[in-house]
Amino acid sequence: MGCCATRRSDPALLAAHGTEAAKVRVTVVLGLAGQRFSPAPFDADAPLLELQAAIRAELRIPVAAQRLILENRVLESEGQLLGPALGVPQGGEVEVTCIRTNMPPEIQRAADCSLLLAAARGCQAQLSQALEDGAQASGLGGGPDCEEASLGERQAPTPLMMALALGEKGGPGAAGAACAALLRAAGAAEPDMEPRATSLGQAFTVGCLADVVRLLARRADPNTVLRRGEGLEATSGGSALHACCALQRTTPGALEVAQLLCKLRADLDSTDAEGDTPLAHARYFQSREMYSLLEAHGAKVAGPFYRFRRSGFEP
Repeated sequence: MGCCATRRSDPALLAAHGTEAAKVRVTVVLGLAGQRFSPAPFDADAPLLELQAAIRAELRIPVAAQRLILENRVLESEGQLLGPALGVPQGGEVEVTCIRTNMPPEIQRAADCSLLLAAARGCQAQLSQALEDGAQASGLGGGPDCEEASLGERQAPTPLMMALALGEKGGPGAAGAACAALLRAAGAAEPDMEPRATSLGQAFTVGCLADVVRLLARRADPNTVLRRGEGLEATSGGSALHACCALQRTTPGALEVAQLLCKLRADLDSTDAEGDTPLAHARYFQSREMYSLLEAHGAKVAGPFYRFRRSGFEP
């Protein structure tokens, strides 16, 4: 039936349920392929998102990439109840066409960042959810080999690189190995883990966070002292966490590398040349995401800058 999906009220279906909630039976047709499936009946007053979740589970199409069409009309899911949205508020049978589209860029980027962060955490549940939500296993912007990716995205670590950097045995390594297996199953390509830089300072200097992760995977010290120009701003010396706070505004992957550093037991109380902690830097650079991440790991604002001054940023 193409895009000309149909609907009809079903008195028998209504009568069978008596005083129970009215039910809607939906047949989903997958675009031009014509593949069909019928999920279990829905309550008419259920959110339309329940249908989209069923489509995601059966057809592996992220909710944000679904375009549902009923009688040549595109359905809007936000805040809609299933029965009224499908034209059968009292229950009935409906045929809906689902077309897979590209996700909006901002939603795609959010999903990709969620996947990268989950890999850095070694969290299988969050990683699986991000993949279901349409994250690209290849990495930010499609990964380092994608021509459409920005320079920053091509220099960012991939999720599989993050998982490998956690190690393979014991502690965070066990979680990293499990995440690596999930990413490979999702189609992630094996990354090049050979560092170009010889030190974390050199990698931060050129803004190549992929190399930072490669070096950490080779057991570079996460508490290496960096100097001015090695990713740092507003200080002449500090740690990799200080550098991530400065880079987070401009460099894709900085937040996620900070998460990896925390997982690898970087010192949250390390101080820069003036005595300020990474959390003080996150506050100084007004990075709410970085501030929340570090604070969740137990970091504290300390050092002379906020002892004598007050910032306009209140976390």
